[in-house]
Amino acid sequence: MGHFVTGTQIATEIAARYPEKIGGLVLVGGPAKFISIEAGKPKDYALADLIRFTDSYTAPVMFKAISKLAWDAGNYLPMIYSIDSAVGNYLWKMSADVPMPVMIRYLCEYIASDISTMFNQLTCPVLVLRPTFNSRILEDPINNYLKPQFIDKWDSIKSTNNAVKLSIFLMLEYLCGKMLRIKHTSKSDDFWQAYSNNIL
Repeated sequence: MGHFVTGTQIATEIAARYPEKIGGLVLVGGPAKFISIEAGKPKDYALADLIRFTDSYTAPVMFKAISKLAWDAGNYLPMIYSIDSAVGNYLWKMSADVPMPVMIRYLCEYIASDISTMFNQLTCPVLVLRPTFNSRILEDPINNYLKPQFIDKWDSIKSTNNAVKLSIFLMLEYLCGKMLRIKHTSKSDDFWQAYSNNIL
């Protein structure tokens, strides 16, 4: 199981590298790929460009002298962690308490990765629990990166991997929190049963 940023990327890469050890892959609330926003428009760069940009600018220039105040201001907002404001603030503080060098390393690793190229290598069933976010969150200009990274890119991956693995997407009302509430449908029941039978 991989959760949120970097966890999604690590779990997918492990499943691709060691198919004989992995019986099933569940990805919870994570983005599929870093998508840049330029002049208000999403820009999906090739992996080589993302690596080059991270090595030449993001790590040595952008994050070299960033203050804790600026880092926290640019971090995921509490509403991204949960639609419950108390849970969102609690999780935001947990993230803010992590030492900046660790968070910067995680973010650089995420920016310089592209798991969308790995799904055709996977041999196990994959379940992606993709966040939906509400319209208030998605329509706020400060969150203009969410739909390209957390929603649209997963749709693109699913459309190009119909023959294998990526069987269904279940939508989450919470990205993470004390309780993940999955919108219930009979189709989701059928899938959970089939998925469980496949991996147990």
